[in-house]
Order: sequence, then structure tokens, then C-alpha cells
Amino acid sequence: MIKFIWPFEPHYLTRDYYFQDPLYYGGIHGAVDLVHDFDGQPGDPMVATCTGILQHNPFLDHNGGWTCWIDSDDGWRITYYHMMQPSHVPSGSRVTQGQVIGYMGATGVAMGVHLHIMFWHKVRQSPESLARPNGWCTHDPLLRLGIDDGIVSPVVEEDDMTPEQDE
Repeated sequence: MIKFIWPFEPHYLTRDYYFQDPLYYGGIHGAVDLVHDFDGQPGDPMVATCTGILQHNPFLDHNGGWTCWIDSDDGWRITYYHMMQPSHVPSGSRVTQGQVIGYMGATGVAMGVHLHIMFWHKVRQSPESLARPNGWCTHDPLLRLGIDDGIVSPVVEEDDMTPEQDE
């Protein structure tokens, strides 16, 4: 079984897989949104979560902005959205896990610099997966990356707490 790595460290989860909004197909996000620590800047590097063949759009997608994806050797497709610019790695190239494949941005429909990452497989790998019209299923990236592995939790200073939080 493949062991995925996080696309950057440290990272902070800003929207989970199960977030509901009519903007998304079926009303479910089907991905996770990550920022690099708390001050994600355009141009922060992102690495390949797995080894495989990298592909990217030759055009700027309206919703996802500059996008690339990695097709792993065992059937996974990992898609990176909202990149600052097209990947510098030529489409069709083999990439290795941990190799820089692009840089975070806010292209497409994005409210700030972040990575919208999706884990796809043609075969449903777990009960939470969602079948999509393209014949692929999305899977919760946190179940593949490790729920607690590397997620930076927000720190609330005692002085910043509201009376309700202080109870």
C-alpha cells in the first residue's frame, strides 16, 4: 500500500472533505484545503505526495486555477488546485515523492492563497468516498495522509479568548 506524504510542512487545515456547500458537486467539498502554517504566501513550494506521472492543464481553469495532478503507479490521482502558475515540471514527466512540483497560489475561484487537494481513485477504497460523474471516486485526503500527522492546530492565547471560550 502506498504511503503518501504531506504536500508541505507545516500546514493548517482550513476546509475539510465533508464541508457542505451548493458550490461543490453533490454539495460536498470532496477535498481538503490547506495553507502553509498561518501565513501562506504565493510561491510557497508544494511537493509530490507520491511518485508517479505529473500532468497539468495547458490553460487556466476558471474554478481550479492552475492545476496539476499526479497519477501514481497504483491507481491514485492526486490533484493540486489554485497553483500560482503552471507547474515547472513538464507534463508527462515522472516525479518522485517529495519533489517540488509547483507553488501555492490563489488562481481560479479562491479566497486566498491555499492548496485544494483531491485524492481520486477509479475504485472506491473506503466508505467515505464519493462517486463522481467522471467515473472516479474522491477520497478523504486526511485518511491517506494521516489525520494527526503534521496538522498544525490554531493556538488561542488566553488573553484572546472570549468569555464563552474561557468557560
